[in-house]
Amino acid sequence: MRKEEARVGCCVQVRRWDDMAKEFGVLTSGSIDVPKSFTAEMKRLCELKGIITYVSDRDCISISGFDDRFFISPEMLEHTVKENCR
Repeated sequence: MRKEEARVGCCVQVRRWDDMAKEFGVLTSGSIDVPKSFTAEMKRLCELKGIITYVSDRDCISISGFDDRFFISPEMLEHTVKENCR
């Protein structure tokens, strides 16, 4: 997802691990080299869906039902249909 597309109310899904790893590469630490870094601990978020509740001026995104200790960036997300969101 492009930064401009990340808006409050959008229904999104976290991209698959393999998809992001292929596009951005994996660091020696095991994290994906996507903006804000997608850590191995975040792998459990892959393919989860939710609605964007907040977008900061630094492109950190909050999603309904997600743990706020993780920094989510637009590059980690893709749109999904509203009916699939919780």
